Parts: sequence; structure tokens; C-alpha cells
Amino acid sequence: MKVIRHVSESEWWTWVEQTGGANFFQTPLWAQVLLDAFPEFRAETRFYVMADGARVLLPLMRRLKLRGSFSTLESMPFGTYGAFLSERPLTRAEVEAILRDLRRSGPIVARLMITPNPLGSFAAGRQATVRIDPSANFDPLPAPKRGAIEISVSEFVDRAVYDEDQSLKGKLVRLTGFVTPAGTQGSGEFYLTRFVISCCAADARSSRVGIFGKPAPPTDSWITVTGSWRPAASGSKSDPTMDVKTLEPIAQPEVPYESY
Repeated sequence: MKVIRHVSESEWWTWVEQTGGANFFQTPLWAQVLLDAFPEFRAETRFYVMADGARVLLPLMRRLKLRGSFSTLESMPFGTYGAFLSERPLTRAEVEAILRDLRRSGPIVARLMITPNPLGSFAAGRQATVRIDPSANFDPLPAPKRGAIEISVSEFVDRAVYDEDQSLKGKLVRLTGFVTPAGTQGSGEFYLTRFVISCCAADARSSRVGIFGKPAPPTDSWITVTGSWRPAASGSKSDPTMDVKTLEPIAQPEVPYESY
């Protein structure tokens, strides 16, 4: 693993734009706020280049203490969201190699926010499905790809519940999510579920569709299904459902969450 210890602001910004999904606290803007407000901070963001050439940027600030005799490395300070901006998911061995590098950086305390495993069926089963404001307007559905319209689970739920024009009716739709157990009678053989976030996993809310027509795969496994919306009775408050024609097991997506 190669370590690049001096990352310019322009290089940092370029990487943020290339990888996408960075929050404000992982950008040079937040680093500059800290530098302007607190003289004890120094920017020490680093690039790590893995054996296969994949690059990882770790936003870092060093906080000097006791007149510079002691310091901490933080990603990022004051409990804000730091952690890695990577081209691909990191292996445990790669994370450990990065931590070893940080420990060699002098008398420091490394405090990092490591992205946890994605939320799954246990968390999904303990909250209601998230839905948008019923007054929202809906854009036209996208053009079909490979014979079906590809939309998010949350968009399917919103259209099924709130779209007065019933834009899903008679359409073949493709959804991707993970498997959670069926709920009440009439909800389907299982749920296709996806978590929706606006900032991070801490504010995640589940969105789910009851699946008919296929036996349930293993809980928490990822699948792509193709099928059609099954309209509910007027006034129904149950989760939307669909009749599935095809079901394909897949690997967990690199980005497992949908976003608002």
C-alpha cells in the first residue's frame, strides 16, 4: 500500500467529485472552517493506493494539544462524519493497513468513523415504511430498459400509494432490494425492502413492497425482481404489493441505500 501524505485542496475536491456521495464534512470546505476558527488544527488528509491500484482518500485533521507536545488525528472533528472516500469497498485487511499507518504518525489518538455493515431485515422489521408527502407531483416514468421500467423501491411505494393517475398500472417494473419476512396475511410471500437515507445510516427509513408469485429467498439476500403493481383496495393502509414474473439473486450493491 502506498501512502500519499500531502493532498492539495484541488486534488481533494477532484476526488470528492469523482467518487460522489461525500457529505459536507468530508470536503475541504469543512476543513477550511476548522482552520479559520481553531488555530490548533492542521489539515492532514491522505491518499492510500491499494495493491490493485484502487485509491482511497481519508479526510483528516490533526488537533495539537499541550502546546504541540501531543496531538490527535480525527476524521472528522466534533463528531461530524468523516471516513473513507473510496473507489470500491475496502477489505478488512486494507482498513487495518490504513490504521497501522495512522499509528505510525507519531503520538496520536486515531478516531475514525468506519462505515458499518448496511442495515438489514432486523432493523427493517422495527419501523414503518417511509413515504413522501401525498401532495407531491410525479415525473413521467423513465423509458423501459431490457423490457421493464427500472425505478427505486421507494418510488414504487410512493407512486402506488399517492399517484392519483396510477402511472404504475399495467407497467412491467424492475426493482432491486433485500429480502425481509412477510408481515400480515395478504402482504405477499415476502417483502422486497430498501433503506432510504438523507444523510447517513443513522437516519435510514425502510421502504418495502410485498411480493407475490415467487417463494421467499433467504432473509437479507439481495435480489432483482420484475413484475407488475397489484393495486390495493380503496382506502387500504397496507404496504404496496406486486406480482413478480422473474426473480434474480444478485450481490449486494456497492451503494446499498436509496436517497431522498
